[in-house]
Amino acid sequence: MLLRSLNFNGESASAPISEPYTPTTQSFSGGPPIDGFYSPELRGEFGAGLLDLHAMDDSELLSENVASEPFEASPFVPKETDDDEDDIISRSQQGLSENYGGAITREKESNTKESNVGKIKVVVRKRPLNRKEISRKEDDVIDVHNSQFLTVHEPKLKVDLTAYVDKHEFCFDAVLDEAVTNDEVYRETVEPIIPIIFQRTKATCFAYGQTGSGKTYTMQPLPLRAAQDMVHLLHQPVYLSQNFKLWLSYFEIYGGKLYDLLSERRPLCIREDGKKQVCIVGLQEFEVSDVRIVKEYIERGNASRSTGSTGANEESSRSHAILQLAVKKHIPVTETRRQRDREANEAKNTKLVGKLSFIDLAGSERGADTTDNDKQTR
Repeated sequence: MLLRSLNFNGESASAPISEPYTPTTQSFSGGPPIDGFYSPELRGEFGAGLLDLHAMDDSELLSENVASEPFEASPFVPKETDDDEDDIISRSQQGLSENYGGAITREKESNTKESNVGKIKVVVRKRPLNRKEISRKEDDVIDVHNSQFLTVHEPKLKVDLTAYVDKHEFCFDAVLDEAVTNDEVYRETVEPIIPIIFQRTKATCFAYGQTGSGKTYTMQPLPLRAAQDMVHLLHQPVYLSQNFKLWLSYFEIYGGKLYDLLSERRPLCIREDGKKQVCIVGLQEFEVSDVRIVKEYIERGNASRSTGSTGANEESSRSHAILQLAVKKHIPVTETRRQRDREANEAKNTKLVGKLSFIDLAGSERGADTTDNDKQTR
C-alpha cells in the first residue's frame, strides 16, 4: 500500500491508513526534551520512530520567485468580445457545439490534474502469489475489479465447523493489480506531484504493509525516477535562472534511534530549534546533479540498512528508511565569505524550496509472525 501526503506552504497533513480491519490507534508517547534534545524514541501509529518529516527543516519555505501554476487554467471562462448580437446569433450551431464540447473536455482534464495532486492519496498494489505460496497450493483471495475497488475473500468456519467465505469490499483512490510495472506505479503516485515540489510544497510517499508484501520492491525504483524528473526540471530556464539545486539525504530509524546511512551509520540527534521546528542534527546532505550519482547514494544507503529474519521473510527490512530529495535555492556569497566557509557545509548557504520524502517502513506484522519479536526492535 502506497500513501502520499502533501504539505502546501508548510501546512501539515497526516495520512490515514485504510486496512481490512480497523487498527488500534496509538497515542504519541515521545518524552519531553532533555538538555535540548528530544527523545529519539518517538512512537506513533506506525511504530517506533516515525517522524513528522514535514516539520524537519529549520528554514522557511520560499515566498518569492515561485513559478506559476504548472497546470493550465480552465479555458471555459466567458470572454468579452466586440461581436454584436447579430454576429453571435449568426454563428453556426455546429461551431458552437464543437467549441462548447472542447471547453468542457479541457475543463475536465484540468480538474483531473488537480485531483491527482490532492493532499492525501492511498494507492493499493496487489502482490501476486510467490513461489512458496504456489507450492503450498494456496488460493488467491484478492480480486481487483477496477482501478478503485477490490474484494478480499476471507475463509472462515461457522460454529458447526461449516466452511464459508466472507467477502470484504474496499474502495481506494487507486488500485493496481499484480500485472502493473513499477513505471506504472510511479506514474500513478509520484509523477503528478513532481512539478509542485518546486512551488513551496513538501510531499511524502511511503509504503505500508506486512513483511513480504512488496514494500521495498515497490519503493526502491521511485526515488530514482523522481530524481530523474526533478533534475530535468532543474535545467528548465525558469528554475535554472533562480539557481535551484537538488540535495539528497538518507537515514533510518532503528530501535528508536536515528542513523545516517550515507555517513557510516553515524548516530543522529533530534532537536527543537527556537522556531519550534524539529530538525535532525548531523544529518549529511549531498548535492546531486546527475541521476547516476543519485543511484550510487541510494545503493550505498541500502547496503547500510538494518535487516533481520522473520517468519515471513528471510531478509526483511527491520527499520524505517527515509530518503529525502530537497530542492533548495542557492544563495550567492562573496568571495571572502566563500573562502572563510570553504570547510563548512555548503547547504547552509541555501534556502529550502520544497522537499519530497520516500519512507520504506518496516513490516507491520504482528509479533507472532516474526522470530525477532522484541518490542523495541519492532
